[in-house]
This record gives sequence, C-alpha cells and structure tokens, in this order.
Amino acid sequence: MSETLIKASVSEKLKRTRINMQNASAPDITGRILGNFHADCKMRVPSGEADIYLCSGRGPYAGQRFIMKYYRRNEAVKPEVIETLQNLQSPCVAPIVGFGEYEGHQYAVLPFYENPSLAEVLAGGERFSENELRGFIIPSVIAGLKALHDAGILHKDIKPGNLIPDDACQHVVLIDFGISSAAGKNTLLVTDTGMTPAYAAPEALQGIFHKETDYYALGITVFELFTGFTPFQNPGLSPEETAKLAAFSKIEFPADFPPRLKNLVLGLTYKDLSRRNEDDNPNRRWGYNEVRRWLYGEDAPVPGENDEEEPKQKFLPYKFSGVFYQTPESLVKALLKDPTSGIREVGRGILTQHFSLFAPDLERISREAEESRQKNSAAVSCHQVFYRLMYRLAPELKVIICGGREFGSLTELGAAAVTSAVSENAGFVSSLRLLQNSFLEFYAESILKSAAAAAILKKVSQQISQEERSDFEAAWILGYAFSDKRNIRIGDKAFSDPAELLGYLKRLEIEKGFLRYFKYLKTHREELEFFVAVIPEAKSREALKLALEDLNQALFGKGELHFKTAADFDGYIENLLREKDTGRLSHILNTYDAALKEVSIKVWQSSSYEKLRSMVSGFVTFEGQIFASASDLKAHLEELRKSPEFGKGSESLYNSCLLPQESDSAVLQTGAGFPVDYSPDPDKQERITIKGVRYPRGRPMRVKVGEYVKFGRYPQNNGRAKEPIEWLVLEVNGKEALVVSRYGLDNRQYHNTETDITWENSDLRKWLNRKFLKTAFTEAEQERIILSEAVNDVCNPECCSSGNNTQDRVFCLSVTEAERYFNNDAERRCQPTEHARYEGAWTDDNKGCCWW
Repeated sequence: MSETLIKASVSEKLKRTRINMQNASAPDITGRILGNFHADCKMRVPSGEADIYLCSGRGPYAGQRFIMKYYRRNEAVKPEVIETLQNLQSPCVAPIVGFGEYEGHQYAVLPFYENPSLAEVLAGGERFSENELRGFIIPSVIAGLKALHDAGILHKDIKPGNLIPDDACQHVVLIDFGISSAAGKNTLLVTDTGMTPAYAAPEALQGIFHKETDYYALGITVFELFTGFTPFQNPGLSPEETAKLAAFSKIEFPADFPPRLKNLVLGLTYKDLSRRNEDDNPNRRWGYNEVRRWLYGEDAPVPGENDEEEPKQKFLPYKFSGVFYQTPESLVKALLKDPTSGIREVGRGILTQHFSLFAPDLERISREAEESRQKNSAAVSCHQVFYRLMYRLAPELKVIICGGREFGSLTELGAAAVTSAVSENAGFVSSLRLLQNSFLEFYAESILKSAAAAAILKKVSQQISQEERSDFEAAWILGYAFSDKRNIRIGDKAFSDPAELLGYLKRLEIEKGFLRYFKYLKTHREELEFFVAVIPEAKSREALKLALEDLNQALFGKGELHFKTAADFDGYIENLLREKDTGRLSHILNTYDAALKEVSIKVWQSSSYEKLRSMVSGFVTFEGQIFASASDLKAHLEELRKSPEFGKGSESLYNSCLLPQESDSAVLQTGAGFPVDYSPDPDKQERITIKGVRYPRGRPMRVKVGEYVKFGRYPQNNGRAKEPIEWLVLEVNGKEALVVSRYGLDNRQYHNTETDITWENSDLRKWLNRKFLKTAFTEAEQERIILSEAVNDVCNPECCSSGNNTQDRVFCLSVTEAERYFNNDAERRCQPTEHARYEGAWTDDNKGCCWW
C-alpha cells in the first residue's frame, strides 16, 4: 500500500472525529489578551492540568488560530523545557508559539490543529491498521522523540491523546509538554512528576525516567491504536493499580494481532533496563534505532527471547525521602538510618506494594511484617518487626546502623556508645537504647551467629533492666561490654578512664579540702555508684568504691572534722591528748556533745563519747590555760620557777597553788587551780552528719499506735502531682515509730528475673531506698527516717529466700511482722492507689491488691 493511500485512510478517520468548539463555557480568561494572543473561548477538551482555550493571533500572528493552555498549578511548565522547545525545529513536535504568566499561572500557546488527537479517533470507534501504524504514525512519533531526546528533553507522557496529525495530515505531531523535563546530557532523570499510569514503564512508577521510558509508552500506545484498548485495561482497577499490574505482568495479545507488530510491542515494553547502555546486547528495550530497523522490515531480535528463560526482574528503584535507591542493600541502609520513616513505610504497606511489582518473595515477607506491625503498635515491637524485616530483605548485610551511622561490628558500636554517652549525644543514645531493646540480641544470634556475643548482650539487657537505667547509662553498659573504651563522665566533666577520675578526686581533696571533696562525692554519688557497678575491671571498681566510702564518714559541723569509724575518732582524740591539745579536746566535747553522744551509742556503738567526756572532766584550768591534769599544771609551774622573770610575786602564787610537801599528785588549792567547767551551751551545739542523716535527731512526731499520720508526698492519682502519704502507726518505741503506708503506692517487681534471690540483693529493696526515698521525701524528711535493721530470717517463701539482715530506711514487712501487727487477712488487705493501678497493680473483686 502506498504512502498516499495510508495517509488518505488516516485522513478519513480524522474527518469522522472533529472537536466541537461551539459550546465552550465561559472561561476565566475569555476575552483577555495575553501577549499577542486573544483568548476567544474555553474549549471542552478534557485536561487534568490546564484549561484549554481557542485563541486568535494578533500582531505578527494576526489571522491565525491557536490553542492556549492556561495551567492550574503554579510553575507547571519548566522554563528550560519551553526555551528548548521554542528553538526546536521538527514537523513532528508542536512548536511553542508563546509563553508567559498571568495572575500567577503560566500559559503556553501552540498551533491549533483542525484534526482530532488519536485518542479521540479511538473514542469514536476507529482503529489503526498495521500498515497505518508502520507507514504514518510510528515514523512521525519516533522522529518527534528523536528531536526531543537530541535536544535533551524527555516527553514523559506519550499516549494517543498527545498525538495529533497536522492539518495537511503529513505528520503526527507530539503535543502536551506539561510534564516534560529537561534531561540535558543525562541519560537518567529522577523527578516527582509522573505520566499517565496505563502507559507508564515500571521505572516511571518510582519517578525514574530514561529515553527508553518514552519508548515503553510508545509500545503501549501502538497496542492501543491497533486494538482500541490498553494491554492491562480493567474497569475494576484504578489507573494506579493497572500500572502496578503492568509492571510485572506479561502482555496478552489478541489472536489477530500481527506477529511483526507484536514483536515491536514486546521490544518496546521490555521491562529489564539493566542492559540499557549495552548497544550490542539484544536483551535491552528497543529505542529509536531498533524501531527504525523494524520499519525497514529488518528482523531485529526481540529482547528476552534469546535466553533459555527470561531474565529475572531486576530490583526496581525505590524512592525514599526524596532519593531513589537502586539495590535492596542501599534501600535497606537508607531505611535503617531513618527507622521512624521506615516503620511508617512498612505500616502503610508501601514496601509491600513496591515488591509486588517484581519480587513475590520479598512481597511475602514484607506483607508478614506489615501484618505484625499492625497487630502491635508498641514502639519496641514495631522496631523488632522492622529490623528483622530489613535484614531479611538484605540477607548479606552485616553492618549495624544506629542513629544514622553505620558500624561494621559490635566493637565499633560499643566505642560509639561510650563516646556518645560522654559527649551527651542524647539522640544517638536514645536510638541505641531502642536498638538494644529490639534488635541487638537477634543480630548476634541470627545474623552474626555468635553465641558469645548473644550471651554478652543478654547480660547487658539484665544489667540495664534491673536498675531502670537511663539511656546514657545503658549506652555505657553496652559500650563497656564490647569496647575497650573506659571514658567516664561525672557532672559536666569528662575523664578518659577511672585512673584520671581517681587522680582528680585526690587532687580535689588535697587542694580544695575535705569538705569540697565530700560535697563533690555527695553531689555525684549516684553517678559514681553507677560506674562502680558497671566498669568491667575489678581494680578500678574497688578504687572508686573506696573513694565512695568517704561519704560514710562522720562529718562534724560543716566539715571541721571527719572520721570513717569510731576507732579513727578515738585515735584522733588520743593523739590530741598526747600533744596536750586540751583546748581542742574541750572544744570538740562542748561543740558536739549531744550529737557525739547519739552517734557513739546508735551509729558507732562505741564508748567514744564517754572516753572524751572522761578526758575533759579531768582537765584543770589555771590563768586561762587548760591542763590535762594537776601534774601537768605542776610541771608548768616548775618551769615557770626556773624562768628569770619568776619574781617574788610569782613565788607567792606558786606556794599558794600547791601543798608544802609537793607530792607527785599535787592537790589543787581553792582559788588557784580548778577543774574545767564542763557546761555545753545548747545554742552553740553543732550536728554530726553520717550518710545524710544529721545527729542529734529532730524531735519525733507525737503519734499513737493505730492512728494515721501524714508524712512525705507521692503521686496517687493518675496525674503526676504528689499528694500527702498516709501511714498507719504499727509500733511506738520511745522516740521511734514503725509505720506502714495505708495504700499500695506503686507497682514494682520484687526482682527483674524469676530467680531465688534474697531481700538484700533484690531490685525492690534498691528501688525503695533510692528512687522512692528521694521521690517521696524531702532531705529534711529523709533525715528523720531511721536506718533500721531489717531482720530477714523469715521471708515470703513464694518470692524470696532468707538472707542477711539489712540496714534499710524503707523496707517491706516480713511474714512474721505482718502476722504480728495484723490479726487476720481482712486487716492486712491493701487497696492500691489510682497511680498504682495505672502502673499495673492487680486487684481482686474487693479492689484489694497483692502486697509484700
């Protein structure tokens, strides 16, 4: 069939399909003059991105008709595309006659073509034969695409609706460049704009466009122009679902589809682009050269049919956070670096949807993760599901990613943990805590397959959970376990290792004095105790522990004196006596009388107070001087007699002080030498502080057995506000009282693991005497709480074993005590507060709870 006859047959089809231009509704810019163009009327032409106007030209364009596209969205057309198209000379590409902006919206002016688009011809029931496609339509389209591609422009929306014959029916013209992009010399373009889904190549679904992407759309267009429908057309599917189906499904051809035309469509719609740059490889999507060979009747090999089996689908690029990833490993790393967004991708099914296009096995495991994620929305559970999925998607991946950083081993991660804790990098340690809770043990067991690493991580988890460690403390524990870094941070000061910290403490005591040193230890006690507990090396732990023992010293006044034990105090006063520093000894007794008496009896359980009082009671004073004994006074006077200054008046004084016989046990004479007047002034009495408790103790509260008293404050409703705690008085013994809380105040485990453990080593004991004590009571109130001996010979056999007696301020009643102070179970019934129930306290039908 001749070219003329082909064009004639196409022309007849075009004539049967004409645009009705007479019934345009009133447009927004009808009657406006934009540049050299007058908007005559709005046309009834469907367009998702612009209003279409029939325009008449003015000035150099007078007497001509044009089409104006007035774009609805801002910056719809890229200026670089317009500039290139205005300079493009091709009969197969609609030229841009005018371009500008009006009231914030762009407009583009193109020639008006009398003929309808090919989509309108199809809508009219017409179809195009193989000869019409080969002899007229396809040559024009590839000529137009070559002109665009050579100019660095990707059309990105080839479809029948954007193909229109010129008025002379000499060429098919490419129109509608609203989503076209300038690729320049690049062979790949990544963009947010998309093409019509039914014609989109698999890569276009991820926003990736090549020259071959335009040719894929041409293949779908050829199929539709011959059959009247697209390959995957399904009224029950949305355009997007149709596009996804097309991405991994094979095209089914009707029985009457011409074999050579079928080869063309198969070549143009080949999905695998991994060999797109290998010009001589037959397994690559067809482009301009291959289509030209087909037009000339050459038998070009159809890609995918030269192998024994079609190559497996390569990984389709995935767009995440504005970046396209080309391999599973690169995608997984990106998701792991932003787990919050990654978990959202999993939960919303975006990963599953993507893998459904080309990888059924990955789709399956992604869907499983998605379903697990939906069943449990807790943070740790979500991260567990997420991390396990990531390493299943990239099974060769061995690195660990935390806080956006990549680590090749647990050792590297441990070093970063210590460094981040020292530098107070809250973001990293928070990410590390979540990683430790949800993934690291799985990583050691299933990915590294290291039993040793898994065992260490289990131990780390126990250490972290049993003390309710903070994120920073957890980072140190993990870091110390896997790296040799031993950095320490106390307050605002960082130390390279325990030795540097110990050196600092020693210099602080020497240079600033014990009180400053003591205050530093007191201020940072919890931090120091933490490092004593977690530093791996026993030598360093013991050295720090020894320093902390200085906090147990008896601090006299504001640090005037300090002693670790009663023996130290006794040695000190004996040394003062040897040095005959009687004034100092008298001062200590007079200043700390009441406090020293109470400390000696109740804390030291020694006779230190009586020893000092006995010493001072034997002192004598003479002319303002204090002597340890009458013998010392006599010796003093003997020395005075030998002095040249000892005159007659002094002789008389000497004789009046002593008996004539001058015995070794000189007897004091009235009015001369006399005993020290020991009468401590209550207003000048100082206190002694030991372990935060000051002696003598304050006045006790006046309470009676069986009544309730208010002491301390603790959250009891659902809010965080503290309220007064009510205590039932169980026993009163002099100035001391034993009380038990009226309500169950909180819900805590006896211990973090189910194991046979004594009260002495339980987590509950630590929590009560640390966190609860500081939360519920002020410092002044804490001073009033006596350090009591808890007898642990009979414990609750359901939870613990008997053990050593302990010294506690807050403790739980033993079985014996519960039976002693309460007559029956009804009296022992305990009701939890709202706060305790919120924390998980179990209650029975009578709203009673379990209690220890």
